[in-house]
Amino acid sequence: MGITQEHIGGDALAYLRELRARDPALQAEYERLGPRWDAISEIIRARNREGLTQRELAERMGVSQAVVSRLLSPQHSPRIDTIAAAARAMGYDLEIRLVKRRASARRVAETTEAYAAEPRKKRAK
Repeated sequence: MGITQEHIGGDALAYLRELRARDPALQAEYERLGPRWDAISEIIRARNREGLTQRELAERMGVSQAVVSRLLSPQHSPRIDTIAAAARAMGYDLEIRLVKRRASARRVAETTEAYAAEPRKKRAK
């Protein structure tokens, strides 16, 4: 189930949906990680709205840029107090609420949008 030539340059969201549809274990893992992706995506969107680099957010939080990079990495599970500190540093409050489950396709779209908006090159201060 690897990447084929037809997927290169194609619709990444469609490809991910296809992979999840064919692999129940992948779908289960995707759903398990959903809250992590939601938190990371929300921080990225807020940081982009505020026009902050990772370094600038780190300075406001009083931590190193590596801490912010780790916070925004899907390989790490962010702590609630770190998420709250990032929110405060950007002038936001963290609100946690329970909502009925939503369609996983919407989560993929929102997460992809947030990461697509994340600049790939470091901006100069």
